[in-house]
Amino acid sequence: EGDAPSVKSSNPSVATARLISTTDSRGYLFEVIGVGEGTADITVTYQGVEKKMSVTVKGYLILDTHNYTNKVGTEYTLLAKTNDRETMPTVEIGDKSIVSVILQSATDSRGYLYRIRGLKAGSTTITVKQNGKSDQLKVTYTSLDFSLDTSKLTLAIGGKYQLLAKVSKKEGDAPSVKSSNPSVATAR
Repeated sequence: EGDAPSVKSSNPSVATARLISTTDSRGYLFEVIGVGEGTADITVTYQGVEKKMSVTVKGYLILDTHNYTNKVGTEYTLLAKTNDRETMPTVEIGDKSIVSVILQSATDSRGYLYRIRGLKAGSTTITVKQNGKSDQLKVTYTSLDFSLDTSKLTLAIGGKYQLLAKVSKKEGDAPSVKSSNPSVATAR
């Protein structure tokens, strides 16, 4: 038997390693942890013999969602997970008339939170970039489920009609109403 192997990193600011099990039937089990971007050699020494493993550690930028579909007007919080807290990611929107993107929080421990809101029906792509890394979210917005119970009406002078604005789900502000010619008909 003898002593367990030793392990060291050529660059602990990039990667560290430690022995985590001497009871694995295949040998000795080590855990290698990425600390920062770059390369390092992990050297394991056992009974005077050295073996090396090269490690490359890369930063990451990963969006928590890659496809999102909802109705126009809805909001969604998008998380851009990253280990780089020094550089603010940039956001590119394929068609800014379909969706808006606003930074909601730069202090979330997981990364950056963005509030996205559907502006009109259609599809576009949101690309988040940071230090050469990027990820994308495809968004699709459909029209509001909103209609009027009638599209044409004939009234007698002084007549009244209750117009129903049908919506599948009431959220946000109530619809507004106006007349194109208040001297002929008013609405309230």
